[in-house]
Amino acid sequence: MSGHGTENILQGFENSCNPFFAQLVQDMPLDNIIQTYTRMGIAVNEDKMQKIKFDGLSSFSASTKLTDTSDFDTMWSCMGQSEALASPLQMMLWESAIANATGKTTMPYLIDHTTNVTGSTNYSAKTSYGDTIFSAEVAGELKQIMRQNGQDRYSDIGYPVGVKSGTAQVQNGASENSLLVGFNDDSSLPIAFCVVIEDRVSGEVSTSNIVSTMLSALDHK
Repeated sequence: MSGHGTENILQGFENSCNPFFAQLVQDMPLDNIIQTYTRMGIAVNEDKMQKIKFDGLSSFSASTKLTDTSDFDTMWSCMGQSEALASPLQMMLWESAIANATGKTTMPYLIDHTTNVTGSTNYSAKTSYGDTIFSAEVAGELKQIMRQNGQDRYSDIGYPVGVKSGTAQVQNGASENSLLVGFNDDSSLPIAFCVVIEDRVSGEVSTSNIVSTMLSALDHK
Protein backbone atom coordinates (compact mmCIF):
# COMPACT_ATOMS: atom_id res chain seq x y z
CA MET A 1 0.00 0.00 0.00
CA SER A 2 1.46 3.38 -0.99
CA GLY A 3 0.61 6.89 0.17
CA HIS A 4 -0.37 9.90 -1.89
CA GLY A 5 3.10 11.45 -1.88
CA THR A 6 3.59 15.22 -1.88
CA GLU A 7 0.27 17.02 -2.34
CA ASN A 8 -1.07 20.55 -2.69
CA ILE A 9 -4.37 21.50 -1.06
CA LEU A 10 -6.49 20.50 -4.08
CA GLN A 11 -4.84 17.07 -4.27
CA GLY A 12 -5.17 16.54 -0.52
CA PHE A 13 -8.82 17.55 -0.76
CA GLU A 14 -9.58 15.27 -3.70
CA ASN A 15 -7.76 12.32 -2.11
CA SER A 16 -9.42 13.01 1.25
CA CYS A 17 -5.94 12.45 2.63
CA ASN A 18 -5.90 12.21 6.42
CA PRO A 19 -2.13 12.83 6.84
CA PHE A 20 -2.37 16.00 4.71
CA PHE A 21 -5.08 17.46 6.91
CA ALA A 22 -3.35 16.24 10.08
CA GLN A 23 -0.29 18.24 9.01
CA LEU A 24 -2.47 21.32 8.41
CA VAL A 25 -3.80 21.01 11.95
CA GLN A 26 -0.28 20.71 13.37
CA ASP A 27 0.79 23.83 11.48
CA MET A 28 -1.98 26.03 12.95
CA PRO A 29 -2.29 27.58 16.43
CA LEU A 30 -4.93 25.80 18.49
CA ASP A 31 -6.56 29.10 19.51
CA ASN A 32 -7.14 30.01 15.87
CA ILE A 33 -8.79 26.65 15.18
CA ILE A 34 -11.06 26.99 18.22
CA GLN A 35 -12.06 30.55 17.23
CA THR A 36 -12.93 29.40 13.71
CA TYR A 37 -14.88 26.38 14.95
CA THR A 38 -16.82 28.53 17.43
CA ARG A 39 -17.72 30.98 14.65
CA MET A 40 -19.03 28.04 12.61
CA GLY A 41 -21.33 27.05 15.47
CA ILE A 42 -19.26 24.13 16.73
CA ALA A 43 -19.25 23.68 20.50
CA VAL A 44 -15.63 23.09 21.50
CA ASN A 45 -14.65 21.23 24.67
CA GLU A 46 -16.91 22.44 27.50
CA ASP A 47 -18.98 24.86 25.40
CA LYS A 48 -22.72 24.22 25.41
CA MET A 49 -24.18 22.88 22.18
CA GLN A 50 -26.53 25.44 20.63
CA LYS A 51 -29.72 24.63 18.72
CA ILE A 52 -30.35 25.36 15.06
CA LYS A 53 -33.98 26.47 14.79
CA PHE A 54 -36.12 26.59 11.65
CA ASP A 55 -39.84 26.31 10.88
CA GLY A 56 -40.62 25.47 14.50
CA LEU A 57 -38.10 22.62 14.56
CA SER A 58 -34.63 22.45 16.04
CA SER A 59 -31.44 20.45 15.66
CA PHE A 60 -28.38 20.42 17.88
CA SER A 61 -25.26 21.99 16.45
CA ALA A 62 -21.90 20.29 16.10
CA SER A 63 -19.41 19.61 18.88
CA THR A 64 -15.84 18.43 19.26
CA LYS A 65 -12.90 18.24 21.66
CA LEU A 66 -9.63 19.97 20.83
CA THR A 67 -6.73 19.93 23.27
CA ASP A 68 -3.40 19.89 21.42
CA THR A 69 -2.67 20.14 17.70
CA SER A 70 -0.04 17.39 18.07
CA ASP A 71 -2.53 15.07 19.75
CA PHE A 72 -3.97 12.28 17.56
CA ASP A 73 -7.56 12.70 18.76
CA THR A 74 -7.44 16.47 18.19
CA MET A 75 -6.14 16.03 14.64
CA TRP A 76 -8.76 13.39 13.88
CA SER A 77 -11.53 15.47 15.48
CA CYS A 78 -10.63 18.30 13.10
CA MET A 79 -11.30 15.87 10.24
CA GLY A 80 -14.74 14.91 11.52
CA GLN A 81 -13.69 11.73 13.30
CA SER A 82 -12.78 10.83 16.90
CA GLU A 83 -14.76 13.21 19.17
CA ALA A 84 -16.46 15.21 16.39
CA LEU A 85 -20.25 15.25 16.04
CA ALA A 86 -22.25 17.13 13.40
CA SER A 87 -25.73 16.80 11.94
CA PRO A 88 -26.39 16.62 8.19
CA LEU A 89 -28.40 19.84 8.57
CA GLN A 90 -25.42 21.77 9.88
CA MET A 91 -23.18 20.40 7.16
CA MET A 92 -25.64 21.65 4.54
CA LEU A 93 -25.67 25.08 6.21
CA TRP A 94 -21.88 25.19 5.92
CA GLU A 95 -22.10 24.13 2.28
CA SER A 96 -24.59 26.91 1.57
CA ALA A 97 -22.12 29.49 2.87
CA ILE A 98 -19.57 28.13 0.40
CA ALA A 99 -21.99 27.77 -2.51
CA ASN A 100 -23.21 31.37 -2.29
CA ALA A 101 -19.57 32.52 -1.95
CA THR A 102 -20.43 34.99 0.81
CA GLY A 103 -19.55 32.99 3.90
CA LYS A 104 -23.13 33.51 5.18
CA THR A 105 -25.31 30.47 5.79
CA THR A 106 -28.60 30.17 3.92
CA MET A 107 -31.35 29.32 6.38
CA PRO A 108 -33.54 26.30 5.54
CA TYR A 109 -37.31 26.06 5.47
CA LEU A 110 -39.66 23.12 4.99
CA ILE A 111 -42.64 24.71 3.23
CA ASP A 112 -42.04 26.69 0.05
CA HIS A 113 -45.58 28.05 -0.29
CA THR A 114 -49.20 27.38 0.56
CA THR A 115 -52.41 28.10 -1.34
CA ASN A 116 -56.03 28.58 -0.33
CA VAL A 117 -59.01 26.62 -1.65
CA THR A 118 -59.24 28.83 -4.75
CA GLY A 119 -55.61 28.20 -5.66
CA SER A 120 -54.30 31.62 -4.68
CA THR A 121 -50.95 31.71 -2.89
CA ASN A 122 -51.34 32.96 0.66
CA TYR A 123 -47.82 32.23 1.88
CA SER A 124 -44.43 32.14 0.19
CA ALA A 125 -41.22 31.40 2.03
CA LYS A 126 -38.39 33.89 1.61
CA THR A 127 -34.69 33.17 1.51
CA SER A 128 -32.92 34.46 4.60
CA TYR A 129 -29.35 34.31 5.75
CA GLY A 130 -27.76 33.44 9.04
CA ASP A 131 -24.37 34.15 10.55
CA THR A 132 -21.20 34.88 8.64
CA ILE A 133 -19.07 31.85 9.48
CA PHE A 134 -16.06 32.75 7.35
CA SER A 135 -14.99 35.47 4.94
CA ALA A 136 -16.24 35.76 1.37
CA GLU A 137 -12.65 35.23 0.23
CA VAL A 138 -12.38 31.92 2.07
CA ALA A 139 -15.82 30.88 0.81
CA GLY A 140 -14.80 31.66 -2.77
CA GLU A 141 -11.57 29.67 -2.48
CA LEU A 142 -13.36 26.68 -0.96
CA LYS A 143 -16.00 26.84 -3.68
CA GLN A 144 -13.33 26.64 -6.40
CA ILE A 145 -11.66 23.65 -4.70
CA MET A 146 -14.95 21.81 -4.24
CA ARG A 147 -16.09 22.53 -7.80
CA GLN A 148 -12.77 21.24 -9.16
CA ASN A 149 -13.16 18.10 -7.06
CA GLY A 150 -16.67 17.64 -8.42
CA GLN A 151 -15.45 18.06 -11.97
CA ASP A 152 -12.43 15.77 -11.58
CA ARG A 153 -13.92 12.99 -9.46
CA TYR A 154 -17.73 13.18 -9.60
CA SER A 155 -18.68 14.11 -13.16
CA ASP A 156 -20.85 10.96 -13.23
CA ILE A 157 -23.35 12.78 -11.00
CA GLY A 158 -24.34 14.70 -14.13
CA TYR A 159 -24.61 18.12 -12.50
CA PRO A 160 -22.09 20.93 -11.81
CA VAL A 161 -21.49 19.95 -8.20
CA GLY A 162 -18.95 20.96 -5.61
CA VAL A 163 -18.27 18.07 -3.24
CA LYS A 164 -16.21 16.67 -0.40
CA SER A 165 -16.19 12.97 0.39
CA GLY A 166 -15.47 11.39 3.73
CA THR A 167 -14.97 7.92 5.16
CA ALA A 168 -15.19 6.95 8.82
CA GLN A 169 -13.90 3.60 9.99
CA VAL A 170 -16.18 2.08 12.64
CA GLN A 171 -16.22 -1.10 14.71
CA ASN A 172 -12.40 -1.06 14.86
CA GLY A 173 -12.14 -0.88 11.09
CA ALA A 174 -14.53 -3.76 10.42
CA SER A 175 -16.82 -1.48 8.41
CA GLU A 176 -17.01 2.10 7.28
CA ASN A 177 -19.47 4.93 6.93
CA SER A 178 -19.40 6.79 3.62
CA LEU A 179 -20.19 10.50 3.41
CA LEU A 180 -20.64 12.96 0.56
CA VAL A 181 -21.47 16.63 1.18
CA GLY A 182 -21.71 19.44 -1.31
CA PHE A 183 -23.89 21.63 -3.48
CA ASN A 184 -25.24 21.91 -7.00
CA ASP A 185 -23.71 25.02 -8.56
CA ASP A 186 -26.72 25.91 -10.73
CA SER A 187 -28.93 28.90 -9.93
CA SER A 188 -31.97 27.05 -11.31
CA LEU A 189 -31.44 24.16 -8.87
CA PRO A 190 -29.59 25.55 -5.82
CA ILE A 191 -29.42 22.43 -3.68
CA ALA A 192 -27.04 21.61 -0.83
CA PHE A 193 -26.81 17.95 0.12
CA CYS A 194 -25.40 15.57 2.70
CA VAL A 195 -25.56 11.83 2.09
CA VAL A 196 -24.40 9.23 4.62
CA ILE A 197 -24.32 5.46 4.06
CA GLU A 198 -23.60 3.58 7.26
CA ASP A 199 -21.72 0.27 7.10
CA ARG A 200 -21.29 0.65 3.36
CA VAL A 201 -20.24 -2.43 1.41
CA SER A 202 -18.09 -1.87 -1.67
CA GLY A 203 -19.98 -2.50 -4.89
CA GLU A 204 -23.34 -1.46 -3.50
CA VAL A 205 -25.02 1.87 -4.20
CA SER A 206 -22.67 4.81 -3.66
CA THR A 207 -23.25 8.26 -2.19
CA SER A 208 -22.76 9.81 -5.64
CA ASN A 209 -25.48 7.49 -7.06
CA ILE A 210 -27.89 8.84 -4.45
CA VAL A 211 -26.97 12.48 -5.14
CA SER A 212 -27.41 12.00 -8.89
CA THR A 213 -30.83 10.38 -8.42
CA MET A 214 -31.94 13.07 -5.98
CA LEU A 215 -30.90 16.00 -8.18
CA SER A 216 -32.49 14.38 -11.22
CA ALA A 217 -35.78 13.92 -9.33
CA LEU A 218 -35.76 17.54 -8.15
CA ASP A 219 -34.83 18.76 -11.61
CA HIS A 220 -37.85 17.10 -13.21
CA LYS A 221 -40.52 17.98 -10.67
